[in-house]
Amino acid sequence: MFLNSDNKKIVSYLESKELFKYKKVFLEFLYQDKKIDKKDLKILLKNMRSDFEEKVKENLLEIFSKNKISSRGVEKKSVKQRVKKFREKNKENGLKNISFFLSGEDYEKIKNMKREKNMTYSELISFLLNSQNNL
Repeated sequence: MFLNSDNKKIVSYLESKELFKYKKVFLEFLYQDKKIDKKDLKILLKNMRSDFEEKVKENLLEIFSKNKISSRGVEKKSVKQRVKKFREKNKENGLKNISFFLSGEDYEKIKNMKREKNMTYSELISFLLNSQNNL
């Protein structure tokens, strides 16, 4: 692998912005003797000079995808995607979500019961509901 001046600029920029995952993928890209198109390189360097961090990330992801370089470690799932996946998983398991408000006194009682029984809140509520046959 040979680092020319442009590649050194990119690596030092990624280090300065603490984008270590991008740096790692970029170095892997260079180790495979792949080169960045002049047009893409020009845009990337321009965004670096302007200090548009998000644009630089987008440019790098485009470059990686064009050259079929896996950027799995770089791409982040949004909070919305993680919450959606979490809810789908719980739905598949037949679980339902509930939310309620308790007074401070009642909250302390249920918190102490949870600790005594060594259960999660959902396990405790299920236990209490199943122990109450009078409902």
